[in-house]
Amino acid sequence: MISTNSRGQALIEFILLFGFLGFLAVNIFALMKDNLTNSLNSLNFVLTQYLSTGVCKEYCFYDAFVNRL
Repeated sequence: MISTNSRGQALIEFILLFGFLGFLAVNIFALMKDNLTNSLNSLNFVLTQYLSTGVCKEYCFYDAFVNRL
């Protein structure tokens, strides 16, 4: 027979465990969000530089661009 103290202790342990896992999940998602934002900003900058009119010295990705250098 399991005493009521053991049941209460197990409940508290589960609550602490799930609370800790929830804390970790929130922080991991926050880290991933920052890294993803930085990566997308870098990609946006590079694409803007390469696909803007007048940036290409010899060859552009899009043939309709006119180099005026």
